[in-house]
Amino acid sequence: MKKHLVSALVGTCFAFPLCAATLPLGDVNTEALTLDRAIAMTLQKNPDLHQYAFVREQLLGDRYASARDPAYRLGIEIGNLAISGDDAPFERLETTVALSSVIELGGKRAARMDLSNRTLDLATLHNQIKTLDILGEVSIAYIQALATQAAIELTQEALTLRQAILTTVRERAQRGAASDIEVLRADAARTRSRISLNKLQHRFAREQITLARHWGDTQFAYAHLQGDLFDFGPADSFASLSARAKQSPAITALASDARLKDAAIRLAETQNRTDIDWQLGLSRYEDSDDFGLTISLEAPLGTAQRNRGQLQAARASRNALTQQQHANQLALHAQLFAAYSQRAQAIEAVEALRTRVIPSMEHALKLTRTAYEQGRLQYQDWLIAQEELVQVKAQLIDNAKTALISQTLIEQLTAEPLSLTDQAR
Repeated sequence: MKKHLVSALVGTCFAFPLCAATLPLGDVNTEALTLDRAIAMTLQKNPDLHQYAFVREQLLGDRYASARDPAYRLGIEIGNLAISGDDAPFERLETTVALSSVIELGGKRAARMDLSNRTLDLATLHNQIKTLDILGEVSIAYIQALATQAAIELTQEALTLRQAILTTVRERAQRGAASDIEVLRADAARTRSRISLNKLQHRFAREQITLARHWGDTQFAYAHLQGDLFDFGPADSFASLSARAKQSPAITALASDARLKDAAIRLAETQNRTDIDWQLGLSRYEDSDDFGLTISLEAPLGTAQRNRGQLQAARASRNALTQQQHANQLALHAQLFAAYSQRAQAIEAVEALRTRVIPSMEHALKLTRTAYEQGRLQYQDWLIAQEELVQVKAQLIDNAKTALISQTLIEQLTAEPLSLTDQAR
């Protein structure tokens, strides 16, 4: 099977395995749904993946505001409007027009810009992570539905076989070679198969709606799913996958979050430097028609003392993140190993079932049927052989599903295809 790299909205690559069977269900249309198409529609239409555009616009606005210098203020002051006992109050007016602002010290503007840029970078990484999570959900939902589709096909085969058993038992009962009890039991076995088929069909309908929800539809508009359930492809070593996982968006986001915390600390540190408020004014004195220039500088006292709590909180948040990074890396390693081990175990089970167990049980079923028709075995022996074969084939489907879901989780954790060597080919 060729790997299909899926480009997420932000350029993150995520390879997903194709899988399963081709059983037509329903009469919506004759078009088959592939995983590639499901992912493409999800990227195009999933509402959650379009929220980032609005978040980015908001953060860009915040960054623009952070880059602005302190505002200039224009003020007018009129003094001596009324003086007690003055017959000509307006002749002693003092009118001052002043321009004022703040001189920021300590690199506050650069620190604000750095914090805004780090926030934007982290939001981009979180969008990549969300994209990978949603595409992973689509892939897993597709695999589950595809496995259910294969189980429906298997149950239909079992139903056909049990109908054949019922026909044979009735013929033998008519000849007196079998009892009516065997006919009743064969008919009950056929009914149980119909019940199982009905249950699987309802489950498949629910899984179809779950799939359609990812691209914003309420109806599943495809006749069936298409793919290969048993083509797993090669996998790199766990050491290689573990090394690649350390470069995944989830881990990169932790590093970006750390840089964001560092930027917050630097911004808090700049608040220790006192800003200077300045004002430049031009005054006019009505009684003498003279003009005067006024200059004032003002700085608050105790700025560093008042900022101590904010700086302490920023440093504590950064220290807590360091511990969280270590815990998350350990959790990622454990999740990756669990998925890697589970995939390997499931593939081994699939190989053993397909090459050894199922061929032997199919041959045993043929021999049992022949022996029953010749009167050398009882009906129960034939029914047990048939049920055991169906159960083993169901285990085959379950193990294939487990392998593919584990494979998807590995690719989700590493944000890369399972085998880079296979991708290069």
